[in-house]
Amino acid sequence: MAPVHGGRLAELRNRRHSREPLPIREEPKARSISFRWMALAAAALVLVFVSGAVLSGPLGLGGQQQSAESDVGDAVATASRILADPNHLEARLTTPDGQAGGTALLAGTSQDIVIVSSVLKPSDTTYDCYVISGGAPTWIGRMQFYGTTSYWEGTLPPGTADHGDQVQVRAGGASGPVALMGTF
Repeated sequence: MAPVHGGRLAELRNRRHSREPLPIREEPKARSISFRWMALAAAALVLVFVSGAVLSGPLGLGGQQQSAESDVGDAVATASRILADPNHLEARLTTPDGQAGGTALLAGTSQDIVIVSSVLKPSDTTYDCYVISGGAPTWIGRMQFYGTTSYWEGTLPPGTADHGDQVQVRAGGASGPVALMGTF
């Protein structure tokens, strides 16, 4: 057998016949606790950052500008589809004092609807949209704001609105004052 030079194996061979206990080889020191805590803190920070990025949209904490632009884009696309429908209805909305206040468009076949105004001002007040058919109001949605434009778009259940029905936008809910009104 060839002689072993250096290292742990050589030390063991040289001591094989000795009665002295073998020295315990020191393992490399474990990383300090402070390094582990730092690594754990960094991982927690990454987790919080990623969670915040993922949850910020659904919680309404981030991306609001992008979402509002997307919503306005959806409203414009819906208005374009409605205007292409030969059976669409239009209501010119006015304020209670008779001033021009906006437009409501209703598709005759799909019941898609868009309400747009530039006279409502963003504030703590909400503006709710209603269709009045046969004297009964039906809440259809809440106006959103993008810059100086307020809008709402959606699809009504079949038969919710038709020619001769009224559209109202009320400040503060069903019992609030009418801010805009018009008839299809």
